[in-house]
Amino acid sequence: GTSQSLPSKEMAHDYRYFPDPDLMPVKVDAIWKQRLAAECPELPFDKQRRFIADYQLPYTLTSVLVWDRALADYFEEAARLAGPGKAQAVGNWIVNDLLRELGQAKQTLAEGKVRPTHIAALVGLVDAGTVLTNAAKEIFVEMFATGDEPGAIADRRGLKAAPTDAGELEQWCRDSITANAKALAEFKSGKDSAINAFKGPVMKAAKGKANPKLVDETLRRLQAYYQEEGFRTLRIFTTVANGVLYGGVALMVAYYVITFWMNYFGAIGKAAEGKHEQAAALVLDPEAADFFARYGLK
Repeated sequence: GTSQSLPSKEMAHDYRYFPDPDLMPVKVDAIWKQRLAAECPELPFDKQRRFIADYQLPYTLTSVLVWDRALADYFEEAARLAGPGKAQAVGNWIVNDLLRELGQAKQTLAEGKVRPTHIAALVGLVDAGTVLTNAAKEIFVEMFATGDEPGAIADRRGLKAAPTDAGELEQWCRDSITANAKALAEFKSGKDSAINAFKGPVMKAAKGKANPKLVDETLRRLQAYYQEEGFRTLRIFTTVANGVLYGGVALMVAYYVITFWMNYFGAIGKAAEGKHEQAAALVLDPEAADFFARYGLK
């Protein structure tokens, strides 16, 4: 067979556009368009901007949540149940853990056993320090498989953080701070993340059972105490140094004043004895000999 080119059409006028005489013009008024827009669901990009503004979610989380309306509604319900300030933790569990388990099980969100109440309850346990993060990961896997409440799973498997004696915890924190002078200096200079360097040794001493929230609070309290002690020591040192300085200056001035008057009266005595050169030497002025002789100090 052979191939040959057909007439080319590149520009709009090549298509010979013209109005169809059988189609009547359509005019849409503004009120009708507004009503239709109000009936439309929230668009993904609008929802994403709202999630970022209202829940302070990072862009990475919103990019996953907003494209599935059911998933976005699921997140909002869980965030509402979890309470203020916990939306990002809720989003992390949904995006990182729930979607992973659903994918591995080849289930849809509706088919899964984990409901928004489960997510909110698990976030609450972690936030309260009742369950550590590693234990929460184990709880989530079982919660996905069984649909049981996270608190019940934690009790059943003994995954709740063990209560720690306050005095013992404080001693562990003190030991950790004392052993890490570099991190202490960084924290005092304003680097807040430096406090994490103290948490590892504390958790190791507690065998991973200490309440992370309580550990953080104890470390910050001790850091504030050490910092105040440092300021108090500095103030004492400065006060002492100033006292020594001003006292030294006062003693020096007193010494020179006393020496001056002793030399002055000594010079007068020498001049009265006719020892004009010796009197001049006492006042450190060789020409004073003529002064003493001139005024009859003989």
